[in-house]
Amino acid sequence: MLPFLAKIGPILIPTQAVGWLLAYGIGSAGLVWTIRRDCRLAADPNFSFQTFLTGVVIIMAATIIGARVSAVLLLSSPMEFRWYVGHPAEIFKFWKSGFSFYGVWGATVFVGTWFGLRHDLPIHRIADLGIFWVILGHGIQNVGDFLGGNHPGSPTDLPWGVTFTHWASRAPRSISLHPFLLYIVSLCLLGLLISRSWHRAQNLRGERFFLSWFFYPVFRFLRLKFIDGEQAWVAGAVYAFVRFFAEFTRGPQTQVYYSNWPLPQSQMACIVLFCLCVGVYLFLRAAHEAREKGEEYRGWLRAIFQVQALLTRGAKKVPWRVTEFKR
Repeated sequence: MLPFLAKIGPILIPTQAVGWLLAYGIGSAGLVWTIRRDCRLAADPNFSFQTFLTGVVIIMAATIIGARVSAVLLLSSPMEFRWYVGHPAEIFKFWKSGFSFYGVWGATVFVGTWFGLRHDLPIHRIADLGIFWVILGHGIQNVGDFLGGNHPGSPTDLPWGVTFTHWASRAPRSISLHPFLLYIVSLCLLGLLISRSWHRAQNLRGERFFLSWFFYPVFRFLRLKFIDGEQAWVAGAVYAFVRFFAEFTRGPQTQVYYSNWPLPQSQMACIVLFCLCVGVYLFLRAAHEAREKGEEYRGWLRAIFQVQALLTRGAKKVPWRVTEFKR
């Protein structure tokens, strides 16, 4: 293991921090590059690349805060959480207990939705183009966490078990453990493959990808059409579903329960994320089918669009620029 990459004078450079920085840097740069090359966004009159860059900076700042807050919520015992409530300034001392990826998901969804509604950006199209880079960044971040000896797995006798020996590792030393974070990395690699295949299946007239043959016939057989946003939300649902079961191999020393909760906080977060992603996907699919048939939005579909209209009006009223405060 390699908990520290380098030492500059008295300062140790933790591998975990470098992994997070690389994840943010590569993910953000790749997203900007992909958005700039997309022809559909370039032809969209509601899309402004300058506004999009501003949104990226705002969302990145929000995800850093969200990742830290979610680490406190999901990785702290009830006693530790009460201590954080009494000492809120300690929440932002990230070097003490790090980050959690669930906060990145949450901040990206909520802040990205607010910013997109405010500026009439094609949120779902951007989400589909960005999900590849989100998955890649998450994989890089988990490699950094694994090398740093963070979030170890439970004891195992399986041949691929790993043993931590470095003195700075937070994992139990000299015991064979499940490579929990490597399971997540494998899930990310599978997600990258599926995401790329899905994207190529949407554009079979252009460049082909060797697994696009799977998604295209499935959609044709079910008489479905590819719609913006479904790739991102399906990826989130699959991730939450698989991550829920992967959590059973996580080390008990990093599993935190609240009183009377049947599952650890991390698995409860997986359930919430799965329900959210499936719900949004069903909404997108139902709305698309209603538009294709020329039907009016009714029932729960109409109610959701009314809520979206209220959120849009609210988002446009919230000032976020200094010049707007002066008006």
